Amino acid sequence: METESCYGLSNPDATTLALQFAHCVSDFLIFLPELIDEQIFIYHHAVLLIASTILPYCPGCIYTTIAYTMAEFGSGAIAVDAEWRKKGGYSRGLKRVVIFGASRLINLYLLYKLYLVTPSSTYFTVTNEGQEIFTVNLPVCMITSVGGSTMLLIVNGVTWFRMFLFYRKFKKKRMAAKKQAGESEKEHVE
Repeated sequence: METESCYGLSNPDATTLALQFAHCVSDFLIFLPELIDEQIFIYHHAVLLIASTILPYCPGCIYTTIAYTMAEFGSGAIAVDAEWRKKGGYSRGLKRVVIFGASRLINLYLLYKLYLVTPSSTYFTVTNEGQEIFTVNLPVCMITSVGGSTMLLIVNGVTWFRMFLFYRKFKKKRMAAKKQAGESEKEHVE
């Protein structure tokens, strides 16, 4: 079951991959100025666009679908936390960092499972009138499954690292403010 492909984007198991295709197109249309400012996101979306059209035909489609779903839930956790803070909710950001980081660890496991079920050899042969002209080993599924998932993991890892640095910076500010408030309170007492 887990080594099978989804046999195309129309398969219900590949719904997440079809949504990734839509995600890329909509992000290019809506967030183009932001994507241009952060070049890595153009690369990320381009690879995701290409990979989401190839991956349904590769073995391990279920692992890919779960990994992409987890990645979207991680991104969703960031969005929910940001909206919560905009509406005046209290958030130190630690839950967001932990949830997003844990989802990256699960994706790392899924990447390993993809590696195990993805063939490393895919031979393409060019023939003319029944005569073989040349054969090339181009492991398309290995490149898109493992390569694409690794790229997503790296981009999401960079995002997590930025979140972690922001959390630490915010925590230091909060501790400094708390310490300063404690010192000024002591001065008023004396």
